[in-house]
Amino acid sequence: MIARTMLLSAALAPAPAGRVILVRFIITHVSADEAHFEQAYSADGGVTWEDNWIAVDTRLQAA
Repeated sequence: MIARTMLLSAALAPAPAGRVILVRFIITHVSADEAHFEQAYSADGGVTWEDNWIAVDTRLQAA
């Protein structure tokens, strides 16, 4: 299985004391019925990233 990954956004977020915080949101297509979402912040220009939100969404079969 090949997972397709899309970087949805890489934006600047307001931060105290004039610091720049990068925000990254990645959606990975796992299968027709599943996707993986990950959000992370970087305070060092994108050298390192700290995940703060991870989710896996799975489609339910119709009842």
